[in-house]
Amino acid sequence: MRTTADAPQGGAGFSTFREVCRMTTLSRRTVYRYLARKIFPEPRRLPGGKLIWRTQEVLDWMNRLWAGADRA
Repeated sequence: MRTTADAPQGGAGFSTFREVCRMTTLSRRTVYRYLARKIFPEPRRLPGGKLIWRTQEVLDWMNRLWAGADRA
């Protein structure tokens, strides 16, 4: 599991699909599945169709998962 210190240091706090997959250790296919089920942060679409995520939203999502796992 990556931490905030390991987060990509992109310009305005955004991460590409590749960076999101690295941060979360999820495959692209799994990210798409989670998006379809509305259980993953929504990306923003840039002109040309490229998807990006707010890095902090992804990190918060990961932290919520781990917080829930600690209670189980």
